[in-house]
Amino acid sequence: ATPALGCAAAPYSDAELAQAVPAAAFEAYVRARMELVREEAEREGEERLRAELARLQALDEAQRAVHVARRHIEEEILTSRCPRCKAAFLDFAGCCALKCHRCPCAFCAWCGKDCGADAHRHVASCGAKPAGADGLFPSKDQLARGQTQHRAGVLRRYLDGLADATRAALLREMRGTLREDYADVLRAFRQG
Repeated sequence: ATPALGCAAAPYSDAELAQAVPAAAFEAYVRARMELVREEAEREGEERLRAELARLQALDEAQRAVHVARRHIEEEILTSRCPRCKAAFLDFAGCCALKCHRCPCAFCAWCGKDCGADAHRHVASCGAKPAGADGLFPSKDQLARGQTQHRAGVLRRYLDGLADATRAALLREMRGTLREDYADVLRAFRQG
């Protein structure tokens, strides 16, 4: 029987198809399905890219400056990432001498410095490590505090370099994002 338009029956599962058709036919089906998924993902990606481009083109120069600054803060300052290939770092396994999962970079969990092939020597004496914390094996709270302090300094220096109007609009826009961990930075720029 052939399927009819509007048929409400559930489609056959891959397991049912694999059992019912020759292996070569099933492999062809899987390849075709993978190609359709890839094409659909490309179309969706292109549509998102076109929509983002249209949105950016609709912004005036001041809004674009705020957008660029916000992306820099979110991607380069607030996100832990490999200093070499920019892969985001998610997991902390205990030692602050980190190895990138994507490239051969060894870097410091405290300050993000690229340390070549081995970060242990730098990490043990890193200036971004808070007082009282073990350089190599801190608690998660100590690491979070040290990273936040380091990022606050980087954020402060970055904000210092922005035009006053861009900085003011950016801080209004990012108030919720920065409120908890970077309140001292926000206060410094409100008072300055």
